[in-house]
Amino acid sequence: MSELRHDQPVIGILGYEDKLSARWVVPFANRGIGVKIIEPRQNLNASEALNGLSGLLLPGGDANVHPHFVSREIPRGGDLYDYDRDFSAINLVRHAYDHNLPTIGICRGMQEMVASYGGALQKLEQEIHAKGYQYRDESPDDPCAIDQPVHPITFTEHGVLYPLFRELCDEQRRIVVNSVHYEGITEDGWNSIQSVRLRNIFQIEATADDGVIEAMSAPERDFFIGVQAHFECEGLLHNALFDDLTRHIRNHFENSELTATPDEPALDS
Repeated sequence: MSELRHDQPVIGILGYEDKLSARWVVPFANRGIGVKIIEPRQNLNASEALNGLSGLLLPGGDANVHPHFVSREIPRGGDLYDYDRDFSAINLVRHAYDHNLPTIGICRGMQEMVASYGGALQKLEQEIHAKGYQYRDESPDDPCAIDQPVHPITFTEHGVLYPLFRELCDEQRRIVVNSVHYEGITEDGWNSIQSVRLRNIFQIEATADDGVIEAMSAPERDFFIGVQAHFECEGLLHNALFDDLTRHIRNHFENSELTATPDEPALDS
């Protein structure tokens, strides 16, 4: 990772540096935004980790959110979990929300945002939502081989995301996206008693035909968005979302510069 500069905004990306692919770093470098990798750990101090940053990205990952964090029984089988990332993500999400830090969660990242406010995650129909895994298996050296059209999503008409994607949608406010996830939150889960706190923070931005929530946002914040599809892969969908994210990151950076307290001049002895 290149040395960070103090004259440009920096976004924090949660993840293990040896596993982070260029698809999460290059888009920001191309936009003049520095990247700081935040390594997950259970004792992560979110205030320290996010100090001086102008944005936060929670990327996708291979492990599912542990059922403990969504009040669900641990299923039998070989699910892969990552306690360090779960603890870190929840601390970061809550701190970022409290401080209006531009934040985006992608795939697992959106599920971490759901878990941060007690939402319900469910196992999904793999033939629909995990279909993108087959493309990754076919092209293991291409991290964006998963960027294949899998299923449509429909945007909420009066949400914050639809205006960004309007020119790419059909007349029913639909676009076709990639899909690489085994879990997510359905409309039933969203409307459950368990998700009351989540609904107080977020609103639905897009859904799949089977009722899976594909995007959500926190309307009380400038840019606090979760999406299930991997929009970090270059293309028109990527540009629509990441250009707006970039604008909010720059605004946050510039406002932080304006409100920063200058160094106190030394007193004469």
